[in-house]
Amino acid sequence: DFVTTLAHSVNEVKSACPAADICVQEELLLKTSKLLREAQSALNELKKADDEAGKMPEGPEMAVFFHEKVFPIMAKLRKPIDELETIVDHSLWPVPTYGEMLYEI
Repeated sequence: DFVTTLAHSVNEVKSACPAADICVQEELLLKTSKLLREAQSALNELKKADDEAGKMPEGPEMAVFFHEKVFPIMAKLRKPIDELETIVDHSLWPVPTYGEMLYEI
């Protein structure tokens, strides 16, 4: 994954040249890790909400639940994912990008 690849890269640079300034790589690693943590937290919330919705009968109550609970969690998940998509190398990105969904799928 991207974090492992970036961490490996940081270690390689440190090994090759201990005096090299790797603050940019370290900052990117910290930022990526933070965004992944945010995404995982939102995904866990979304799974719980989905489980809760699955126990409801279809109809107005479920629609309100999705509108008030599920959609805001989806937006919360989308925020770090959108930012990660701009950071992570395309070859390591595990999901289709918006461009791929619009023009290739």
